[in-house]
Amino acid sequence: MIKATRRRLVLDGYSGMTIGDIAGGACVSRPAICRRWPDKLELTIDALDHGFRAQRSTYPLLSFAELPALEAFTEAVRRVDPSYFNPDAMVLVGNFMGWTIRTPDLLAVVREHAVEPRVNLVERVLGDLQARGDVRSDIDTHTIATICFGAYYSAFLRGEADRADRAEKVAAVLWPGIATDGVAAGWAAGGVGRPTRAAGRAHLEIPADRIVVCGLAMGYANPHHPVNTHRTSREPPAGFTMFHEEPASHSTARPRR
Repeated sequence: MIKATRRRLVLDGYSGMTIGDIAGGACVSRPAICRRWPDKLELTIDALDHGFRAQRSTYPLLSFAELPALEAFTEAVRRVDPSYFNPDAMVLVGNFMGWTIRTPDLLAVVREHAVEPRVNLVERVLGDLQARGDVRSDIDTHTIATICFGAYYSAFLRGEADRADRAEKVAAVLWPGIATDGVAAGWAAGGVGRPTRAAGRAHLEIPADRIVVCGLAMGYANPHHPVNTHRTSREPPAGFTMFHEEPASHSTARPRR
């Protein structure tokens, strides 16, 4: 019965689904259904509740606490996908959203069993990462979790059917802005979101009243050219620079104060 109801919801939508169609799909009589469920709404709510609980029970067991910070966040973003286990989820939720005014109980069930558990997972993972010191303590975890959830609906509405690496892409964009070390996070996420001037000042502890000057030395390929052989007296670099060794592939210098 429950399975037949979910199938009719996908094929016909809530408005087009009838008790007779469900009875036919389940090979039972219409009165048999009505004795158990007083109307279509109650049957639909039970079917949704059963389906959502069954889906959650099949989630792979995973200890987020044992994962590196970025990997834990990425996995949480992956599991916030409404279609993580049910490819019809987007269509179903869209159908229920259209009935919000006339039958708000439908969307309430979806919100309780399908939306909040997923979004709350992202919030919990972010909270744990804050406690570990990997994520900034001042971020709005609720808004970030909502953005992650909305990314899947936006992609669906834009016709982007490939979800293979969506979690990685969303996490890579958000991570540099929420990680404790925003500069290193930008590099660790594959160069997405290079640090801004303000982020660089904060990372290198350069006061706002100090001027930052960057230069690039250029010369001729001929090592014996006068440009390359000219030398001026200057203070050794160690006297006015400080090298930051993390990440290893990027050395940054800052003036001594």
